[in-house]
Amino acid sequence: MVWQVLSRLLLGGVLIASAGAYEAVPVLICGIIVSGSAVPITFKAYKRRVLRGAELDGSDLERLLERRLAEFEDHNYQYMNELEDRTAERLEAVEERIDYTERLLARRSELYVPDDKPFKGLPMVTPI
Repeated sequence: MVWQVLSRLLLGGVLIASAGAYEAVPVLICGIIVSGSAVPITFKAYKRRVLRGAELDGSDLERLLERRLAEFEDHNYQYMNELEDRTAERLEAVEERIDYTERLLARRSELYVPDDKPFKGLPMVTPI
């Protein structure tokens, strides 16, 4: 973490110094951006350190864990309901396809082919 901040500041400083020597505005802008990117990392690390240092007593920790467990159970319950709904929809679609196939097969078996005419294939079947 410290190395990320130091390396960004060092690289930004080198870019800014070299831009001043060669009068290159794009390099100067890149140096400022690289140096400035160290600021959010520093604040993020400070925030993490402050939160880690904050002591939670037993009751606060217990309430926090209970709330997180309730959120997890609620999310899990919603996911299971969605999964059951999708499974039911897919099952209905499969049942419809099976019914349609059975009707087509029943129509095919009902076709009559006279004995005196040679069989030249099935006639065009319209959907049911």
